[in-house]
Amino acid sequence: MIASLTWPALQPAPQPLPSQLDYARGVWGKVHGASSDFRWIAYSDGFNRYGNGLERELNLGAEDNPCKAFFWRPLSRNTQPVGYYAVVGYPSRAADAAGRQGFLEKQVLEWPCSADLPAALGALLLLPATAPWTDDIWWSRYREQPWSQPEFALPIAAAECMPVTCSEALLADIIERGLQALTAVDPETLRECYARLLAGQRPACLHGLSQPLAPEALAALLLPLPRPVADSLSLAGWIPAHRYSLEELGKRWDLLVLPKAIAMPALSSKAERQLEAAGRMVEALWERKPGLLAATPAVTTAVDTVREPQTFVEKAVTANPLSDPARPILPGALLTLTEPGPNAPSFIHELYEFARAVDRRWLDPTSLEANYPQGLSPLPIQSSEANLLCRWVREVESQRPFYADKAQWQVKVDLLRALALILVPDPDTPAQVGLPQSGRIPALLYAVLLREPGTRDALVALGTDGLSEIIRQSLDCRMIQGMRSWLSAWRRQTSEELIRKIIDAVLD
Repeated sequence: MIASLTWPALQPAPQPLPSQLDYARGVWGKVHGASSDFRWIAYSDGFNRYGNGLERELNLGAEDNPCKAFFWRPLSRNTQPVGYYAVVGYPSRAADAAGRQGFLEKQVLEWPCSADLPAALGALLLLPATAPWTDDIWWSRYREQPWSQPEFALPIAAAECMPVTCSEALLADIIERGLQALTAVDPETLRECYARLLAGQRPACLHGLSQPLAPEALAALLLPLPRPVADSLSLAGWIPAHRYSLEELGKRWDLLVLPKAIAMPALSSKAERQLEAAGRMVEALWERKPGLLAATPAVTTAVDTVREPQTFVEKAVTANPLSDPARPILPGALLTLTEPGPNAPSFIHELYEFARAVDRRWLDPTSLEANYPQGLSPLPIQSSEANLLCRWVREVESQRPFYADKAQWQVKVDLLRALALILVPDPDTPAQVGLPQSGRIPALLYAVLLREPGTRDALVALGTDGLSEIIRQSLDCRMIQGMRSWLSAWRRQTSEELIRKIIDAVLD
């Protein structure tokens, strides 16, 4: 093996190397002249958007200062790695129906995870592969298309997703170009950046550059890091925004290349202890000598700081300061819950505000019905909002303040359970969130929000056992009147024979 392939992030290197890397491809942006908002404009067979989750995980702040830049992002689903994403962003030439311009368009390469292949190998080969990509992939085809349909997207042909060639010689050339480009980075800034990454202090930031990092340079940043660390890191090669929050960006990106210098938080004591190892990493990059890292303590100790590949729904802080009786009881206290993305539907934000407000214990179905007169539809099962709703049940249940009445708090949790059961109709949902336990809340309390028979019929996806359980529990709950008549009306209106059979069996 040639020396350039002995970097820690590439170990153990697969033998032999794969001859090529296959991928899927998608385009996210605005369509010229269309009234629709940002959307998936085009994608190839096999490209997984994960409901509405993927685009939010690739968000880069306000994105109001578009330029060409590159990004690398590992993602997982329910703690299982699902893929790596190499992304190129560039200024869109589209103007929407209102004449607005200045958008950031993104082309996304999806590479499935493989336990045998290092993430750095994919980053080195795939990030440069996105560099030539432009909107030519869709621009000549956007006219006279049904853009009013939210799920419509143009197909990307297999010929536009040709596998990327892999060889030792090609990797060595990309590594050399990447290391050469990294010499534009201030070595002391890079040393502190590596120290933060090794210590788990995120986001780590690079600044002082006049332009985004080249794709080869972004990938080369992974090289001196231990394989478990490198496999888990997300890298933003530039922040194309005038306004951004490091805290918010740090939920999605581990390393940020910033367009302007900022005052970074002080190094943690753990990061300070990693400065020597981080300095050796920078020296190895500058000298092109991966052998300098063979005895670096960080190679064996930094594994403890690895963050799992990030999920489509970030993990909430589990500590519950409201459980401490020594703390004062303050009005307006808020729980620490996983926050919905800025583009989540308004009713998800409304549910979030209810869920995290300690002083709110009731969410009236009639007020929700009045706020959404058209009714609601069940969420896509793989969407981040569906995951959020189920997660909030567990988070709220685990964060009961010491002064909250147990029975009242159980009602609050049960309201979230009832929402999850009708808005996330899936056989796993009852097992994830459970049925309401207070004896006061029927599982079908919010079924009035499913105004159209077709949306109600989506509950058949709960399966025979799951749907039978929530109907039976709702009938047994005497706090809400009219459940039997509502079920009878549903039975008359449904087109699903299975639903009629289940209702008949329970009512009899």
